[in-house]
This record gives sequence, structure tokens and C-alpha cells, in this order.
Amino acid sequence: MANWSNPLLTSTYTNFLTEVKDRDVDLALALDPASFVSYPTNIPTNAIRWMSSNNRWEKYNGSTWGALSTAFSISLGTEGAPSLYFGTDTNTGLYSPGADQVAISTNGTGKLFVNPNGSIGIGTTTPLVHIKETAAATYAYFRLEGNGRGGVLEYYNGATQEAAIVANAGVISFQNTATSVERLRITATGDVNIKGAGNPLISTSQAVSFSGSAPVDSLVVTSAGLVGIGKASPGSALDIGGELRIYPSSGAGILRFGSGGAEKGKVSVDASSNYIVETAGSERMRLDASGNLGLGVTPNTWSTTAKAFQFGSYSTLYQNASGYPELAFNTYQNTSNIYIYRNTDVATRYSQTNGSHSWFTAPSGTAGDPITFTQAMTLDANGRLLVGATSSRAVVTGLSTNWNPRIQASTTSTNTGIPFAAYAWNTYNADLGAGNGNGADIVLARSNNNTEGTHGAVTDAMALGRINFNGSNGTAFQNGAQITAVVDGSTWGVDDCPTRLVFSITADGASSPTPRMIIKNGGSSAFYCDSTVDTIYSSSAAAAGTSRYLFIGTHSATAPLTGTNAILIMTNGNITNLNGSYGTISDAKLKENIVDSTSQWADLRAIKIRSWNFREDTGHETHKQIGPIAQELEQVCPGLVFEAPDRDAEGNDLGTTTKGVNQSVLYMKAVKALQEAMERIETLEAKVAALEAA
Repeated sequence: MANWSNPLLTSTYTNFLTEVKDRDVDLALALDPASFVSYPTNIPTNAIRWMSSNNRWEKYNGSTWGALSTAFSISLGTEGAPSLYFGTDTNTGLYSPGADQVAISTNGTGKLFVNPNGSIGIGTTTPLVHIKETAAATYAYFRLEGNGRGGVLEYYNGATQEAAIVANAGVISFQNTATSVERLRITATGDVNIKGAGNPLISTSQAVSFSGSAPVDSLVVTSAGLVGIGKASPGSALDIGGELRIYPSSGAGILRFGSGGAEKGKVSVDASSNYIVETAGSERMRLDASGNLGLGVTPNTWSTTAKAFQFGSYSTLYQNASGYPELAFNTYQNTSNIYIYRNTDVATRYSQTNGSHSWFTAPSGTAGDPITFTQAMTLDANGRLLVGATSSRAVVTGLSTNWNPRIQASTTSTNTGIPFAAYAWNTYNADLGAGNGNGADIVLARSNNNTEGTHGAVTDAMALGRINFNGSNGTAFQNGAQITAVVDGSTWGVDDCPTRLVFSITADGASSPTPRMIIKNGGSSAFYCDSTVDTIYSSSAAAAGTSRYLFIGTHSATAPLTGTNAILIMTNGNITNLNGSYGTISDAKLKENIVDSTSQWADLRAIKIRSWNFREDTGHETHKQIGPIAQELEQVCPGLVFEAPDRDAEGNDLGTTTKGVNQSVLYMKAVKALQEAMERIETLEAKVAALEAA
């Protein structure tokens, strides 16, 4: 590195040459800092250096280096002698044809021009190509000029041409140049043709064609992807404002449906006029040319007088050859009006004829064979339902002779329930026997014998009949409740028929009913409930008062609703009995830890006896009453106060409680306090007597 203050006049000859040489080296290195280990010193102001770290020339102002200049000016040049050229190729480079213009020439000829408006021209000095137009209300242009022909825009993959857009004589054509096939054409009249398979000339093989003279909104695609044909504002994926026709030149007319890019179903009409619906690649419904409908099956060849709706391989709703409606399982009526098995299986059918409804069954048979049906159940024209019988019969003795029940059933099987019947007479009343009733009865009768019509006396604990209440658990039906009549105590004889009724209910979380109430043959009733519910809940719509009762108990009764009142519980909570006597279980054999009670004197003195009435919104009587307030009593004798949860009509806990008072215990405390008062009185009396004697 050089010290640019040297050489001095005092420098020796040897030093002078070395110092001059160092300065020459610095200049040869253009003072580039990257070329020095130690940078030259005392460089004069306005010195110029090359800065290779940022590729620029810099100028020294005496203390710091800065950019030499932010702009450079060169001559305009010409297309044959551009002002900025490359290497020794002086006729290829950048020049300016005039003010505010830039051009590129090759081989002495201008090839690319940018005019003052920013338009770009390739091969023309008056360009119209605007990549981005900044002038207000001015279009951007891209212009291709042909010599007597239209313009062509070609697309290449490397050196291989792939496609082209050709504009000529008012027609725009999109072509696949690799196969020389025109794919899309837009004519001067607005016609749009998209080529399909076949002849490369699109005018004779278009797959899709739009006429330029088509009505407004012939085809509309909204921003939401909804397509309208003849609809300006389609409301669905495809909205057609007119008739849809599918008329193929050959084969079936098909309408296909799908989801997720895959076909899910189709509707078609074949050459034989069969209307066919398919889903998941399988036929689901067929309406044949004769008007018979098959759902999931091709309709059989029915009698020409029948019209059928077949669904699945078994079920059919149809009008039979006699003109009556039928619902059938695994059968059809052939052209000879014979019932035929459709599959190898059992067969059933339901028919209406002249006001009578009939149900028929047939055992399993072979597909294609004739069927012999058995009439299993009939609802006759007189409104009688017959199960296991084809005609009505009088079967109940002791109630009426020659009497035909509305519902009748017969069976000899020991594995099926005994049939039931409901009866009605205008002069019969099963409960009172007064001969003036018009009610109906349901009779569940049992004979201890497996032969129909043969009697056998029922024995103790044998169920006479049961009414079951079932519900679905989502998979199968389960028993929720039942009422059972059971022989109670001994084998029945004539006029000796002891019976009890058992009411059973299934609890939450249980799978079968539990007996909850039993009415014994003597009339006594027994109740049983879980620990989470109340045993008896008696409600009255009457207001709180003494005119209506929640409970009435009588003695010396001879029948229900007879006898002398012994105890009454009124709607205001009053309990009235004949002798005013109430008791508790108090036998010493049931008790332990028996000691004298402690003094109740202080407690009784601290208890506040208040006068009060119930609020009207409680629904209780609002007359003045006397007694303690639970919250106040709780401060003195907390053991006398209890809390009960508040519940709604369904027994659900409302989350609040109501306090109550154990009045009977309070009375016992009062008795103890009275005994203490008597002792004090007797002591005072003795003292008074002694004083008086003195």
C-alpha cells in the first residue's frame, strides 16, 4: 500500500522510486479495498476507486467514500449503431429512436420498441401491445398483424409446438397442433362449436354447439356454480326453464346421478317402454309396459286383469283377477289366475271381498309351484274378528246363549297366549249385576286343559290371565308393565274362585316388571316401592279445606263406598278420627338405652310460639294459626326440625327443601317440662303450707 503524501522533496532517490511504484500499484488495483491487506493512506480528495463488494465506482470527499454517480448518459444511437452494444458486435444492442423511447436492434435492424405510452412492439415501430395500461379509460392491447391473413398465437413445449390460437376472417380457432385437430371455434356470428370425436373438421363433428342467435339466458352459470338453461337466475345446480327430453338414436334413454365424482344411480326407459330406476349399479324399480310396478324386482307376468306393485322379492300390493285388492307375500297370480310361489318359502296374502277382510297363509313351497292357502283370520262383514276360525261361533258359557263375540280366537297350542274376547249387552253389567248397564267386557278365561272346549279347574298360583304393556328398546320389544290375575289360595270349584290381582311395573334400569301392588282375594291391598320414590301420592284438585278429603277410612263396611267413617284426612291436612286417639309403637321389648329424660324447662322457655297464616300463593288455607316457626325452633332444638326435598308432580327433585317440625316430640318435651313445673309447684305449695302453719 502507498502513503499518498509521498514522495516528499526530502525523500532519497531510492525511497522516491519505491514510493512512486507503490502509488502506481494502487492505481493499477483501482484502489479496490478487496485487493489490499492494509489500505493506502492520505488519499487525495476526489480520488476514484472501484468497489467490488457492491460493484460500483466511488468518489472520495476527503473523509468518506460515496457513489461516483446515480445516473450516466450515453448517446441515443441508431438501429445500425446502438449506443450500448455487446463485445465487438456493434450493430446489436440498445438505443433510443427518439424522446421517451427505447429500442433493441439485432444485426443492424430494430426488433423491439417501447413507445412513450408504454406500448410494446415486436417488429413494428407503432406498437399496440399494452401489458398494463395506466392511462384512464384506455384499453390494454395485444396485437398480432398478418400479411393478408389473420394472426396466430402458438404454444411450445421446448422446441415442440403443442397448440395454437388462430384468428382469420372473423373466426377464432383453438387447435391441437400436435394432432392437427381443431377443438374450439368461435365464429363472427357468435356461434361456438366444441369438437368431439370423429372428423377433424369441427363444422361436421362438433360435440357441443352454441348458436350465436340463441335467446338471452339460454345457458347461465352463476358465481356459485349453478347452471341455468333458459333460467336467468338458477336456484339449483341445474335449473331448466322448460321441457327436458332424452331421445337417443339407439339404446335406452338414461338420466344418471352421482356424488363425489362417482355414479350413484340412473333412471332409464328401454326400447320395450320399461321405466327402470337403478342405484349402486343395481336395478331398484321397474314399471313395465303393462303398468305393473316392481320395487327391487322385475314384475312377474301377471294376469291381464291384475295390476300389481311388487316391492322386493316377496311383497306385492295388487288388484286380483276378480277385481278385489290384495296384499301378498311371496306370491303372484299368473295368467291362469292361479297363485304361484315367487320364491321357495312360506306365502301369505290379505284380501278384501264384499266387505270382508281375510288373511291367508301357506306353508313353505317351491318357487314356481301353485299355492294352496289357508284362511287364518277374517274380519267379517258384521265386524267380527275371527282368528283361527272361518266362521263365528258362540263359545262363552254362563253369560249368554247363542252369543257371538266381536273378537274370537281359537288355538290348541300350549305355546301361544289364550285368545281374548270383548262383549257388550245393553242389559248386562258385570260389576253391579243390576241389569241396566251397556258397557263392554274383556274376558281372559283359562281352563287347566290343553284341549279346546274341555274344562279343567285352575289351581293355586296359576295365572288366569295377564295384560302386558310392551315397548321397543330400539332392538326388540320388552315388557314394561303387566296386570295379572292369579288363583289365590286353593283350587277353584263351582262358586269358589279365590283370586288376587298383581300389578307389576319395570323400574328404571331394570329389564323386567316388579310387583308393586297386590289386591288379595279378601280385598286387602299391599304396595311396594323403591327407596327413591314415595309409596302413595294422593292429590286433589280441591282447594285446601275441610269440605273434601284426601283419604276416607270406614269400618263395618259391606261393599266399596259403604261403612262408618273412622278416619278422615282433609285437603288442608287435618286428620280426624272417631276417638281422637293417636298412638306410637312403644313396647319396651323393642327399645334400649332407656333413661330419664333431661330437663326440658330451658328449651320450652326459649321456644317462640307464634301466630301466623300461610301465604295465599302456597295454595294452603290462610286462616290464623298458632305454632312455632321451623327456622326459629331450629336455633333452640335443631332435632325437632327436619327438611324434605321439594318435588314436582312427577316426583322430580326441584333442588330446594321445605322445613317441618316434629310436633309429637315437641309435645313430649312439653309433658316433661310440665312434670318439672308440677314438681316446682308442689315444692312451693309445701313451703306455703309450712309458712301458713307457722
